[in-house]
Amino acid sequence: MTGKISEDPDKTVDGSEKVAAASGGVSYGILVSSIAAWLASTALTLTNKTINAANNTILGVVTSVAPGPGLCNGATLGPVTGAGTISVDGSFVNRNRIVNPSGQIAQFTPSGSSAVTISIASPGVVTWTGHTFPNGARLALITTGALPTGLAVGTVYYVVNQAANTFQLSATLGGAPINTSGTQSGTHTAYAAYADGDYDFDWWLSLTQSAPVTVSQLASPENGTASMLRTTQASATAQRFGKIQFIENLNCLDLRGQAVALSARVRMSASATLRFAILEWTGAANTVGASKDVVNNWASSTFTPGNFFLASNLAVTAIGSVALAANAFASIALTGTVGASASNIAVFFWTDAAQAQGVTLDIGKVQLEQGLAPTLFAQDSYAAELGKAQRYFLPIPVGCFFGGGTIRSGGTVFYAYMAIPVPMLALPVLTFVGMSVVVGDTLTAITSGAASAPCGNMLTLSMGTGSSAGSVGQALVFYNGANVNSLRVQF
Repeated sequence: MTGKISEDPDKTVDGSEKVAAASGGVSYGILVSSIAAWLASTALTLTNKTINAANNTILGVVTSVAPGPGLCNGATLGPVTGAGTISVDGSFVNRNRIVNPSGQIAQFTPSGSSAVTISIASPGVVTWTGHTFPNGARLALITTGALPTGLAVGTVYYVVNQAANTFQLSATLGGAPINTSGTQSGTHTAYAAYADGDYDFDWWLSLTQSAPVTVSQLASPENGTASMLRTTQASATAQRFGKIQFIENLNCLDLRGQAVALSARVRMSASATLRFAILEWTGAANTVGASKDVVNNWASSTFTPGNFFLASNLAVTAIGSVALAANAFASIALTGTVGASASNIAVFFWTDAAQAQGVTLDIGKVQLEQGLAPTLFAQDSYAAELGKAQRYFLPIPVGCFFGGGTIRSGGTVFYAYMAIPVPMLALPVLTFVGMSVVVGDTLTAITSGAASAPCGNMLTLSMGTGSSAGSVGQALVFYNGANVNSLRVQF
């Protein structure tokens, strides 16, 4: 038999025929032989069973059968819908709700650490031979002795005035470089720093108990895993740390009142207990704000709101843990039912105990899906994952010309249109440190800027300069000459 069920109704089969289950005109390409193999595990067969075209069912099964595993692209055998009936229903095709589930997208995630020297000067100069950090990268410092006056251990600084082997540090993005004075001792180490509540890998946040961590991307850490997110505990003082992702309201609202399953591959460099949770944000949708750090008390062993977790606008769907051997991969699974008040869902992984400096946590293949049990991880294409990430963050690389428009308002205000790959969640915040407006062959530094009037895949950029860059009506483009800037949307 060939073709869709609707083209060959009420056909008796023996399990060897290939059919396509039709649902809403879509063919899911399910092999009846695959269904037969699954039924064989329950001591059933498809011999003398009948496929019915009217409701996409297999008739003649005389016993109850629990929901089955994924068969093709996440399709499942649905629950029993009546005596002697198993549904094969396209509506049960699951999808992963996690963005960037294995850290394959890292649009702006500088990483690395190295021993450095710091001059006593105005401003102080950090020497790191062969560093790759652009202006705007975030760094922190640790030391075996004492840092120069003006710098502190565990504070996040921004790179400014970078050169091949040197850079300076600022307290703010694109701000004034810091002067150093006094004396110093010991060995200093600089590292790419992500503090509590900072976004690092696209749409993932680091949560820390006390000090910044550093992150890096692992390529092919094991067969069958293309990449993983690595977080390294960089502080000299032991601390707990973890990773969290909040799911956009439109991508999880349908899960209210539904069973969900979380799965992932994890590893730590030390023997430790790793905890994980499915959480619900019950405040206004997509407005988590400062509550993105969901931890109230890292030291608490009572994993409920008001104890370990924040007391307000947060509900715990499910909590799990796994005891990890050092440097050994493990799979985790967790299920629960989402409440009726969930505005956003979050998945959270964290170390149960404080970890020493240098301990690493690797996370990959994170999947949150509707269902009573996890299915095999469904890897989306790189292009698809990149598009999901660009809904929230779009870097503007150094050396990039972008936008196109005209001079307005006396030569100091400029409007331009910028094409973006995908519509963003909301009006993004634009950083513009080191940007210029280009009119003819003349570059004029931009001193103000904002994005406005989103229209599908287009944004209007409004920029300003302190002095006239040309005449009203002249054509222009913008140039990003010094910093990695971005368009960013955050909850």
